[in-house]
Amino acid sequence: MTMSGVLVILPRFPSAATRSVVAGLEVASRALPTLPALSVVHNISEAVEGISKGVLEGKIAVAERKKSESVIDQKTVKGLWNCGFRNFIFVGGKHEALDALNLEEIALELSLNLKIQLIPDDFTNSLFGTQHCLGYGSLAYSFAVWIAGEDFDNASFFNGIKVLVTPDRDAGWIALASTLSSQLQAARSIHNIGPHVICLPEQTFCSREFVTRVTHAFQRYGRATVVVAEAVMSQISGIALPTSDQNSSAGIAALQLSEFWIGLLQNSPVRENAPIRSEFIPTYHKTLIQKLSDSDRTESYSLAAQALQNIFTATASNGMIGMRSVATNNGYKCEFIATPFEMAAYKQHRVPACFFPDANGSVSNAFLKYTQPLMHCSVNLKEMQKVRDKNRASPQWDLAQ
Repeated sequence: MTMSGVLVILPRFPSAATRSVVAGLEVASRALPTLPALSVVHNISEAVEGISKGVLEGKIAVAERKKSESVIDQKTVKGLWNCGFRNFIFVGGKHEALDALNLEEIALELSLNLKIQLIPDDFTNSLFGTQHCLGYGSLAYSFAVWIAGEDFDNASFFNGIKVLVTPDRDAGWIALASTLSSQLQAARSIHNIGPHVICLPEQTFCSREFVTRVTHAFQRYGRATVVVAEAVMSQISGIALPTSDQNSSAGIAALQLSEFWIGLLQNSPVRENAPIRSEFIPTYHKTLIQKLSDSDRTESYSLAAQALQNIFTATASNGMIGMRSVATNNGYKCEFIATPFEMAAYKQHRVPACFFPDANGSVSNAFLKYTQPLMHCSVNLKEMQKVRDKNRASPQWDLAQ
């Protein structure tokens, strides 16, 4: 009897972490002869066609989602079931969590015993039910490097106010990662490296206070590098943020974002002496993840193996495979957390208050501890803390926040 096949569904824009998960699936399938072989196809439609023709029978079929493409409908699910494909692994963020939940509900309606797993691959780190998402450690390091370069450019050439809007749709994790720029070895020689002002959606935004802080930073440093989470815009400006499938409106929204911040800073007392520039960083920006961290690479392989193990273990329940970093005598280890799809799809993983930067944009102790294992950081935590102007105690982060 042929073993039941597995359909692995990747997001529309696979990241380096996504590719590493696929590599992990291939390694896991080869390591255990009882698992089916892996076969990569171009898209979901091609995978469904190959399955219906028996070409992918008993295999792990990996497919990327294309624009407006969906596999979640009763007719397709019935067809896959009849062809022996009864196992599904989603890799991605909120969109994939919603698809996994929808598939689970369809299986319940049709009384089909489907095994469904979700691997949290989302560099925006916004999935609830996991301490961190795959790819966030790589994002945090790469984005901190990029922000340091942007501030160095501001100090060397522009000498003005530079507002950088990050693609944080639900929470401020990407914007928060910019606070790590001062911890980079290469940036420590730069005096008062930015960002100097950071705006997170988890914090109350006051336009008057924002202008005051930017003005103060410019007067003190001769420049002001500002990082604003995109989600802040939906709270204060009424600008509709485009979805990933609305590329035609993305450019218009980016222009609106830039015009908003430039207009807001027109009231700054230093407006006459400070040129203002605003830039929106799209989700596909090449600087967001320059290199996959060792931690992300290791976790991607572990998640792939765990997903396959859950698929072929009768007692394992459907859900997202959440992660938690636990300190050990030899460093850190990753533990897995089972999370229902409904929680991952609808709840928000918000930045806790103990992670907020101070008024000068300095990174908090709690956020340093949180990101250290994710970036596979070899720098001693106490040394990292000394870089800042001051240390402050922070309450321990609570996963439930």
